[in-house]
Amino acid sequence: MRSTILTYLQAQTFTGFTVSDKLPWEDSVGPLYQHNKKTIYVDVSDTEQTSQVDTFDSRGFVDEVITVRVYLMNDAKQLPTGYDSLVEVVKGARTTTGTEMYQQRTVQVTRAYQGDNLLTTFVFKFKRTLTN
Repeated sequence: MRSTILTYLQAQTFTGFTVSDKLPWEDSVGPLYQHNKKTIYVDVSDTEQTSQVDTFDSRGFVDEVITVRVYLMNDAKQLPTGYDSLVEVVKGARTTTGTEMYQQRTVQVTRAYQGDNLLTTFVFKFKRTLTN
């Protein structure tokens, strides 16, 4: 799912922002997105499966939720031009091509101040039901 979101973001035009194909790893100073402001980073997917119905013949159902986080950091003193439209475009990744097989496609956007920086985190969740 990371590659699906990354492909969508790389196809967009963001004024003043870039999309990195690197992971937002951490060094001794902090996450990569702290060093490269105005760069969008897509993290690897997390997958969780929860049993919904179990039958004696092992034909139950499982809900699978894939979570992908996207990070963006910028100066908090003044929002960059186009910040609000960028947020809306990134949120659009939840319905991009390649997500059709999921019954639920949601995104939660949170913002947190870290010193004089604003960290915007997008948490995409894709849910589908699988049969055993």
